[in-house]
Amino acid sequence: MRNVRAAAIISLGLIAVMALEGCSQPVPTSNARATATAAATPSHVPVSVPPASPAAPTSSPVTAQHPQCDLGNAVLHYLATGDSQGNVSLQIDLSQYVGASSSAALGVAQAYVRSCDEKATQQDQYRSGADARASAYASQQAALTDATAARQAALTREQAGCTALHGKLIIMAPFADECYSGYPETSSTTGFYDCPTTWVNFLQDGSVDPNDLAGKKHTYPACWP
Repeated sequence: MRNVRAAAIISLGLIAVMALEGCSQPVPTSNARATATAAATPSHVPVSVPPASPAAPTSSPVTAQHPQCDLGNAVLHYLATGDSQGNVSLQIDLSQYVGASSSAALGVAQAYVRSCDEKATQQDQYRSGADARASAYASQQAALTDATAARQAALTREQAGCTALHGKLIIMAPFADECYSGYPETSSTTGFYDCPTTWVNFLQDGSVDPNDLAGKKHTYPACWP
């Protein structure tokens, strides 16, 4: 009888201990449940998608001063795609910038077009200067030709006029030419005339100056009959 009672007491003690342990277990909160649920759900793994190559703009963002330098779109297309579209100059000058960011590519395009414009302006100035020099030279040659022709025409008239006066033409270039009397020294009732030392002048066109000739005829009648 005593053994049965002891066993009952032990059983009651075990039940009490188990009840106390059950009460000591914490009750899961809503946050804990959410955390547990999230931990049980696989997290999202982002997929790395490479950016698409920018398309070349339809209108150039870089303004060129010369038609041959309107290369803004071509430069941007080449830097974005590596396709020079057959422009070897782009490959030679800009290959190291292929793949640059859009802002850097725009800066490269602006610098490239600006450099092209500067060279084109220098070439235009050189051509303009060369044309001006060639025109000036041509004008000088034409003037020289005209002057030579005019001089030759005047010389022909001088020779004809002086010959008609029985004189001798003396070329005095760069001074004015003179026609000396072709008559010898002469003595007469009116005086002595050293004819070989007297001369008449010419007009600019080569004809004998009529006023000078009239004066010489009056002063040296034997020399300019």
